[in-house]
Amino acid sequence: MNFTVNIRTLTPLHISSGSLLLRDYDYVTADGRTFVLDQDTVLDDVFERTNVVPTQPAGKLIQSNELREDSRFVRYTIQGETSLNQIHEQIKDVYGQCYLPGSSLKGALRTVLMAHAIRSSAISPLSEMLVDDPKSADDRWEKAVFGDDPNRDLLRALQVADSQPLPKQPSPLRLLNVRAFSATDSSSIPIAVEAIAHNIRLTTAVHIEDWLLQEKQVRQLGWQNKTQWLTQLPALANTRARERLEQERQFAFEHRFEQTTRALDQLLEGLTKLKPSQFLLQLGWGTGWTGMTIVPVLPLETQKQIRVRYKLGKPPHASKQWRVDVTQPFPKSRRLQVVRGKGVNAEPGVPLGWVLVEVKAQ
Repeated sequence: MNFTVNIRTLTPLHISSGSLLLRDYDYVTADGRTFVLDQDTVLDDVFERTNVVPTQPAGKLIQSNELREDSRFVRYTIQGETSLNQIHEQIKDVYGQCYLPGSSLKGALRTVLMAHAIRSSAISPLSEMLVDDPKSADDRWEKAVFGDDPNRDLLRALQVADSQPLPKQPSPLRLLNVRAFSATDSSSIPIAVEAIAHNIRLTTAVHIEDWLLQEKQVRQLGWQNKTQWLTQLPALANTRARERLEQERQFAFEHRFEQTTRALDQLLEGLTKLKPSQFLLQLGWGTGWTGMTIVPVLPLETQKQIRVRYKLGKPPHASKQWRVDVTQPFPKSRRLQVVRGKGVNAEPGVPLGWVLVEVKAQ
């Protein structure tokens, strides 16, 4: 079964490349734009003209009249600028074009299915099944849902391709200033990220291996009563999206994040108008602990046990005597785009990573 998947960004989307761009070395800013430099070309040009090995970074050597989109010294430009000394880079292919990795989409769908398994009592997430390493905390739960052998994992039947790359012009990128906004702490560190702008369309493909879903294979693989999840993904994803949007909207409202509340209200309203083949999903950086884990759908007592066991919320320099206060909310902050202002006067705006997904059978 082959499907075309059309995706439209509803809020800016940042999928990290894992690299940081450094001011003056990788980029310079001017006139409301950020110019990402071709360092090798800049340095080679200086050496050819002067026969001296340059010792300054490329941003200090490039001439102001060369800061333009068609300059051979500029790899690409981004609308927006920052006073920060580093930018989190958006993932791109070898040709410098933005795309959505299939692994990012599949990972988000995996979380949807885990949440559904718990909500529908397909598994009982007992705290005794947790392991000591917090990075592998839910491994036993995952095995209970998808299979105890990677070769028998239910999602082997779901193959998600990388999206088609976006054209470089017009640039889909915007430079965002982001903060981890909290009602109790206004001293959070600002972060600059490259992000795909809202209302950008991407296309990818999904293949469901129906041979693996035949009765004989299902019995051998231990997938009974689970294979229908793959064909119910839009409905299951929308159930999960509604839960998350309502939780995030409540957080924003209680903390008087007015623009964030309005943005989440719009997403909730849009959720009521979707076709059966459409669903909302949050992807990438900024999704946060509440979106990338299934803890928020667990029974409240289990959530408390997890917080205590892994000392969630522990400050960086806390003493050994520090104890978790489960009466306090966790997490206490959200990564949101800065609308305006700086420092303690920064205003929180839209959450990152919300997309509209539409699945069409080929």
